[in-house]
Amino acid sequence: TLFRSYFYPQDGQADEAVLALVYIATPVNPIYLGPAPEEEIAAQIIVCSGRTGHNIEYLLRLADFMRDFCPEAEDKHLFLIEEALIAILPCLYSPDDPISLLC
Repeated sequence: TLFRSYFYPQDGQADEAVLALVYIATPVNPIYLGPAPEEEIAAQIIVCSGRTGHNIEYLLRLADFMRDFCPEAEDKHLFLIEEALIAILPCLYSPDDPISLLC
């Protein structure tokens, strides 16, 4: 489900809130996995893609962004899914496949 929400930057550089789009997975989504182990979530991410690209790239870029720009908001769940995904990928893609460059 897509929501609009106001984002208030912590660094205080913005004079006012920024309107942001937020996606929250809910049971309404036909591919909603629900509560699941990180390995199962990673496996689903590997086989799914959306209108803007492959979910592998989305997850890896999200984890990098959080690490680089929001280190104080450590998201253990996100990083465990990233770790599980990276562990699975070598079993599915050859080193010559462009997707392997993301790992």
